[in-house]
Amino acid sequence: LAFFFFCLRLRFAWSLVLRSIVTPLSRSPSKDWSPPGIAALSLLEEV
Repeated sequence: LAFFFFCLRLRFAWSLVLRSIVTPLSRSPSKDWSPPGIAALSLLEEV
């Protein structure tokens, strides 16, 4: 059970890290984001 909570915490931390990376990038004026890249990032957040 402790391992389960550890995994949950790890997932939460991972999504926080991803968001802190993605948010400045999506706010940047240079919009060289490809739809596959965005899809991959949203897919990563769900894992």
